[in-house]
Amino acid sequence: MSKYFFCFLFPLFFFGCSLEKPREDTTEKEKMNFVQIEEEFYLPILCFHHVGESAKGASQEVRDWYISKEKFESILIYLQENNYNTLFASDLLHSMEEGKLPENSILLTFDDGSKTFYTNVYPLLKKYNMKAVMHIMSGVKGKFWLNTEEIQEMQKSGFVEFQSHTEYHAYLTRISDTEIKRELERSKKALEEITGKPVEFIAYPFGLYDERVMRIAKEVGYKGGFTIKRKHTQKRGEPLQLHRTIIMESMDIEDILQKP
Repeated sequence: MSKYFFCFLFPLFFFGCSLEKPREDTTEKEKMNFVQIEEEFYLPILCFHHVGESAKGASQEVRDWYISKEKFESILIYLQENNYNTLFASDLLHSMEEGKLPENSILLTFDDGSKTFYTNVYPLLKKYNMKAVMHIMSGVKGKFWLNTEEIQEMQKSGFVEFQSHTEYHAYLTRISDTEIKRELERSKKALEEITGKPVEFIAYPFGLYDERVMRIAKEVGYKGGFTIKRKHTQKRGEPLQLHRTIIMESMDIEDILQKP
């Protein structure tokens, strides 16, 4: 297994469905209000990792990547009560190309591919009729991680879209062009074979990216990229630099989504 993967995820190995369709009928689409996208536009993109309890004895560093099911459900309730529209990454790309975005849009993104997404997040997405984007490390296998059958089930449900998080969670800015290309190409190909859908977005592991990484990502066929810079202002002309806010247990969703 790749050296890039172990340094980040090694501790996690020791710690620890219905196919309903989202309601997207023509009537609802006709009722939806849209806002024009300027060169800079407001769009909150939230970033999660694990939802559920971390294993007993886990370090604080590991626990920081977990939020409780109750916390995540409270976020979905808040979004529902305040009429937010959850989008897929592909929806966002289409909106940026067209120059208009559904009013009150937001993206719920997840990194890594933890099994907790299937057991704890997926049922809540169906319950509250919301979409999420899961960024998978395509080379990582085992009982802690989503398997092919779970990915295919969620893909077909219409509630989850799968995009790339490289093959082995590589430090993209610290490796060669050849290694970057391999990490991005293999992940894209593997996920497209599993889902039967285009994989056009990369969530940069550790939030590490630069001009070289973006150039190679574009050459490989990616059209968008997600950072972990905490801000809600996006630039229409920079789809490979879409910014996200990492969500932790102690954060208040109302404060996070307060417009400047």
